[in-house]
Formats: sequence, structure tokens, C-alpha cells
Amino acid sequence: MKSIKIKICNSCHRVLGEDSFYWVNKKKDMRRPYCKRCVKNQKVLWAEDNPNYNKEWHKNHPDYRKQWYKDNSESQKQYAKQFHIDNPEYSKLYYINNKKYRQEYSKQYRTDNKEHIKQYQILYDKQYYINNKEHRREYFKQWQQNNPDKCNANNAKRRAMKLNQTPNLTELEQKKINLYYKISDYMGPEWSVDHIIPINKDGLHHPDNLQVTTVEENSRKRDRLDYTIPEELTIRI
Repeated sequence: MKSIKIKICNSCHRVLGEDSFYWVNKKKDMRRPYCKRCVKNQKVLWAEDNPNYNKEWHKNHPDYRKQWYKDNSESQKQYAKQFHIDNPEYSKLYYINNKKYRQEYSKQYRTDNKEHIKQYQILYDKQYYINNKEHRREYFKQWQQNNPDKCNANNAKRRAMKLNQTPNLTELEQKKINLYYKISDYMGPEWSVDHIIPINKDGLHHPDNLQVTTVEENSRKRDRLDYTIPEELTIRI
């Protein structure tokens, strides 16, 4: 059985086990002369006597905290993860009590980091599509089977719009349009022909306005003009 070493605190003079003292040098088996409780009390008293010190210090060292989190990001993530596991009620209450703050913070973060979020979403969507290709194919197939009325209505609406927005085409242009649809069929059911400028946004049914892309990306884009499909997920001729 391992013996328990004892130590006397130089501040409160209590006789305590060594675990009640912080390390000075673990390799040399050296611990602090003051117990953990006394160290904590000293910090509290010092903070009361110097209320503006931390604020001024961080003001004069603006990059310190940012660099510290960068250097310790992994350990902080693990600590936060374990804390939430060990304290589920705390996390739940914190969310309830700070719901409005979290909403405002998230809104401001999205405003300040639009480009970063956009690039992250593109990379995430690409990886998600790669990892869930078969699942998305089955989901879309099942959706079509469960919603034939919606599919037919959408197709009919699209055909009508194409008739009104198809310019006079040369024989070569018509062949290029047909080729786009042949490429889409060849690539499989998870690919489709996309109008770069949507037809309901005055885009033309013309080969210069067509590209082949994934059904996933086409569905995500819908009729948005501000959404750019990643180049590696498009085919142009």
C-alpha cells in the first residue's frame, strides 16, 4: 500500500496530505508551501485589492489571450467537452439563462464572419455530399416517390418557363443543350442540369447559361443568385 505523504501549510499551518498542495516542479517532486485553499484565498484577496490590474494588463497585451487560446485550443476543447459531460444541469441552465445573449452573439458573429462562414459551408457541403452520397440518392428517390404531385407540378412549371425564356437557337446551340442533358444522364441520378442564372430570375434556357452539377448542390442553390456552386462540382462545355 502506498504511503500518504503529509505537509504543513506555511499559511494556515494545517497538516494536510500532499495532494492538497500545487506542484512547483513535478519531476523533482516539489510542491508549493501553501495549500490549495490558502492559494485560492490569496488570489481572491489580491483581486479585491487590485480590481483593475487584470483589465489594464489585458489592455496592454491585447494578443496574449488570443495566442494562449491558439496554443491551447485542443486542451481547452477537451476540457469544455468533459465539463459539459460532468455538469449537464449547469450547461442546460446556462443555455436557458443566456438564450437571448447567445442569439445576439450568434447573429453578430454571422454578420462579422460572412466570408469565413460561406467558405466553411462550401467545404462542409462538399465533404457531406462525399460522405453521404448513397444516403442522399436514396432520400431524393424516396422523396420523389412520396411526392409525385410536387414533382409533376415543378416539372410542368419549369417546362412552361423554358418555353417563354428559350431564345432562337442555332443548330449547334441546341446540340450543346442536348449534350448537357446527356452528360447529366451519364453521370447518374445524383447529377442534374442547372441554369446558372435561374429561369425565374430571367435566366435563359441557353447553353451559355447551363452547367451540370450535383442534385445536392442544385437543390441547395435553388433560385439564389448569391450562391456559387464549387467549381469542382460543375461540368461546363
